[in-house]
Amino acid sequence: MTEPTRHPLAGKIVYLAGPMSGHEDFNYPLFHRVAGELRELGAMVLSPAEHSWDMNTPREAFMKLGFSKLLQCTDICLLPFWSLSEGASIECQVALSCGMKAWYYQVDSTPTVSPTPRPGIIKEALLDDEF
Repeated sequence: MTEPTRHPLAGKIVYLAGPMSGHEDFNYPLFHRVAGELRELGAMVLSPAEHSWDMNTPREAFMKLGFSKLLQCTDICLLPFWSLSEGASIECQVALSCGMKAWYYQVDSTPTVSPTPRPGIIKEALLDDEF
């Protein structure tokens, strides 16, 4: 019997980067969804959306929190529209400069009759894609 194939992110420490400012609920529902999917694949996830801070905390403090999490990671997962976010773009550049591997998360929009959202599609980002 063959063993199931392990996802390349299994056992990795993954930071989530994506747009937050200007999004309803700071886009936390998507961050939480992706964190859950990555954990199901066996990754340890450090997400800027997972904190106990008051939402009126200054943006600069949230950025420092995010960078402290990012610098503990082996990989970065870029959420949809990450490149339109100043913070996520900076996080991506820092991650790549530190030798982390980048991954894209895409929402699976294939039509389905199930009321449960499908897991997203996670693929390795190629360095010449948009960096």
